[in-house]
Amino acid sequence: MDTLIHICFAQGVMIMFTAEDYERAESIAPYGMVEESTGSGSFSWYRNPMWGMTQIGSFPEYYLSEYGDWIIENLKDEVEDNGFDVGRHSRKVPGYDRVLLENVKIKSVKCRETSSWSRPAFTNEQCPVIQVDAIVTSDLILYQGKTYDSDRSSQWFRVRTYYDLITGTAFDPSVSIYERENHPNGTALDEEMCPILTQPELEKKAEEILQRYYPEALNCPRQLSGEELARRIGLKVIYVNLGDEAHRLGRLYFSGQQVQVLDEDGKDVLINVEPGTILLNKRLQGGDRFARQRREDTILHECSHFLVHPCFYYFQQLHHEELAFLASDGAVPVFHGEKTPISRIERQASQVEARLRMPQHHTKQMISRLLNQYRKLGKIEAVSQTIRGLSRYYGVSYQMAKIRMTELGYPEARGVLNYIDGRYTTDYCVAKNDKHIYAVTLDQLEKEYKRNPMLRKLLEDGKYLYIGGYVVRNIPEAVCRSDGRYRLTSTAQMDISRYCVGFLPERITPNYPYDPQSFHRDHEAHPDDIRTDVHHSLEEIMKLDRQYQQALEGNERTFAGLLTKYMTRMNTTVDQLVEEAGISESAIKKYRTGERMPKLEGVLAICVVLGLSGKQCRELLQSAHIIFDAKDGAPYDSYSFIIDSMAADYSLDEVNEYLIRKRLRPLSEPNTK
Repeated sequence: MDTLIHICFAQGVMIMFTAEDYERAESIAPYGMVEESTGSGSFSWYRNPMWGMTQIGSFPEYYLSEYGDWIIENLKDEVEDNGFDVGRHSRKVPGYDRVLLENVKIKSVKCRETSSWSRPAFTNEQCPVIQVDAIVTSDLILYQGKTYDSDRSSQWFRVRTYYDLITGTAFDPSVSIYERENHPNGTALDEEMCPILTQPELEKKAEEILQRYYPEALNCPRQLSGEELARRIGLKVIYVNLGDEAHRLGRLYFSGQQVQVLDEDGKDVLINVEPGTILLNKRLQGGDRFARQRREDTILHECSHFLVHPCFYYFQQLHHEELAFLASDGAVPVFHGEKTPISRIERQASQVEARLRMPQHHTKQMISRLLNQYRKLGKIEAVSQTIRGLSRYYGVSYQMAKIRMTELGYPEARGVLNYIDGRYTTDYCVAKNDKHIYAVTLDQLEKEYKRNPMLRKLLEDGKYLYIGGYVVRNIPEAVCRSDGRYRLTSTAQMDISRYCVGFLPERITPNYPYDPQSFHRDHEAHPDDIRTDVHHSLEEIMKLDRQYQQALEGNERTFAGLLTKYMTRMNTTVDQLVEEAGISESAIKKYRTGERMPKLEGVLAICVVLGLSGKQCRELLQSAHIIFDAKDGAPYDSYSFIIDSMAADYSLDEVNEYLIRKRLRPLSEPNTK
């Protein structure tokens, strides 16, 4: 898309045209002349819309240019000649014998899919037809009595028609008084004929598709087969050599035509492609997990386009006769705020695809079951394992499972399995209402570093370090060294906003060039940009740092702080704890510095050795982010009994003997010092 056209498009300038307009304007580029409507015989210049044609059509502008006068004529016929009740009388004329319309203006045009929305004509079913509401205002001249005394009023009307997207024909006009609260049925369409889908509507759309074509996926969810869904819809899947470029994965053809592909020798050849065909790159035929996943993603993505975006395609084809297919050029990130219809339909296809593969109701149940299954691993690890479990069960990527989990009301999924600069970063715990991102790429950080002097000073002074995707406070509580590399401590993982700089994501709308032969993206989406949040200025961070240091002096609520406090109170040394609890010396030291968090059994063993009360035991467990209840069943009922009745008065050997009798593992193994 060249610069001039891109600027016009961003400002919402959508010039519409028909095939006849194209032929008429072809020879007069870049400007043309049009006769004034006043009948004066004078002409005015206008920019030829066919010159440098790279724009996407706007339905309201097209509809008004083609049918605006027809709409007004039908309204006048209905009101002036057929006695339609205008519904509004004046004080002077409480009833009227005649009414005339003046200053008739079409205020807006709204489109919706018909409630019986069906597939295109080549499937031998009903053609795609949309419902179009033209909202019209008019002054009314009301006449009464034999003398025909007149009075003026005004009214809003709705003229509803139906529009055939295959033939470009409007029909069956009906007039009514416009009522804002009277919402028609069907999915609303925007100016470019993209469906307007909220989150609940996306869920409903996916459920309707599955109910119609793949009902067993709702009754007993499983890994969805893209080729099977395509077959049931009536689409053909053909593997051809589309080229070696990474973005050439597949194409969905609404219309039949000859397509250029590569033969076995790598030479260009033409093949005939029938309407309703998905061409897939042969590279996706492999049996390895990566190829299989990309194949399913591509087919389901194109099926989603076919079922959700036929209005968009058929309307655009009315004006671009050479338009033949929608292309899938690679993974599409799900984000909001797109300025182009191309970005919008790609996002919607990705969102529908995710909901087809992971239906809302069953996925929520699966998430709940997995979180409960992994709860003893701790909050962060439980979420991580849940995402991995969703990926295996539904056959989707970690990223799709993570996004889906977040959409279904689990914001903690944002903190795990972040893939940064070629590897997964350290997981962290996300506060429910925290909208910041903490794991950022070097490229993102470099841009913000150059334009933000406060962030630059923080890093240059050594107060913060960039470690594994995080800008983290350079203090022992937040940074540790493991296997020769610096990492976040478990304390920092559990309280990420206190120890790391949070960034606000800034979405960059990709500049997708428009190709009139195919609506597709020539490049992958740009990565999100970032900016430092206003409350993370240098002064604010230093203020938080001072507050944190002051809080540390009187706050021992961390596991490391509580452990040190109780060991001091019970006059227990590290060597004594090692010998009596059966935990290694290195582990105890890391517990005391916050570099490592013990598991449930380890914390209970420490509680028994230190002789803590039930309240103290629960405080220590909670500081290690471990919470359970006797109602949870075995072994937690036995652990609750130990906390309340044994920890303060019994030895570890006696507690272990009790557990063995209950057919449970003892709390500690032989000493490993």
